[in-house]
Amino acid sequence: TSVRVRICEDGPSALAELRAQALPDVVILGLNMPRMSGFDVIREIRASAGLRHLPVVNLSTSGNADDEARAFDLLARSY
Repeated sequence: TSVRVRICEDGPSALAELRAQALPDVVILGLNMPRMSGFDVIREIRASAGLRHLPVVNLSTSGNADDEARAFDLLARSY
């Protein structure tokens, strides 16, 4: 099997990529991104019928327990 990785520079480009390409097996999403936070991206993913089933792993360097709780409230699979 092969692994394909796509890197996006910000939230809007990540959403555009998800909507335009074959769906990935997992989305690894930083919470602190330019133009759109990771929280906003995951909200958009969960609001979209075609994307809402995707597993999302959120990453953050903040160590903030509130960020972790918020990510799981938005149905992230891991933090």
